[in-house]
Amino acid sequence: MDTFLANPGAYVFLTFAALALSAAVSVVAYFWYKLRHEEMLAVLKRELAERGMAADEIRAVIEASPPGTTGVAQDLAAFNGSPSEVAGNPRQRA
Repeated sequence: MDTFLANPGAYVFLTFAALALSAAVSVVAYFWYKLRHEEMLAVLKRELAERGMAADEIRAVIEASPPGTTGVAQDLAAFNGSPSEVAGNPRQRA
């Protein structure tokens, strides 16, 4: 180990290795989060369909945002092509 650290490029290599490792962990964590989110969404949709809800009702439940949100959910819904009544914040219209 002493001979490796005595090499002039060792610290550069260790720096890039640490950066690459942290980037790889971040990417894996992000896609793990997305996978779990999609799994939970699929389970929710299946449970709502088993209860006999119509597709429009399921979409309304999925696109609903909890009270106190800043409108980011509505902006994302509008960006994804949802109807305009979902994109507007009803609290701002009143």
